[in-house]
Amino acid sequence: MAAAANSSSSSSFSLKLVIDKREKKVLCAEAGKDFVDFLFNFLTMPLVSLLRLLKDQLPAPGCARELAASIENMNQDCFKTAESKEYLVTNLRGETHVTKVPLFPAKDNPHVQ
Repeated sequence: MAAAANSSSSSSFSLKLVIDKREKKVLCAEAGKDFVDFLFNFLTMPLVSLLRLLKDQLPAPGCARELAASIENMNQDCFKTAESKEYLVTNLRGETHVTKVPLFPAKDNPHVQ
């Protein structure tokens, strides 16, 4: 299954998914840098802002809570540093907001080794 989405600048990105329909789970995802940048930007949006944007969507508040809990419960090995995980969790809680998180962040970023 493949999905594509358009950004505001009329460019597009693609995402290839391998889905286990019986278990209703995504087994594998393949995407380019643009999609990963988009995903990281979404994950660093403060949770409060996300809830405000999705206020008309009934399932959104539960989904957003699950997203924050999933990030908090992720194994530390999934992150480059403990500070990187805390940085992301802090953003999900709405304590700060970054405008752009590139796939390959600048070397002067304190969350990059």
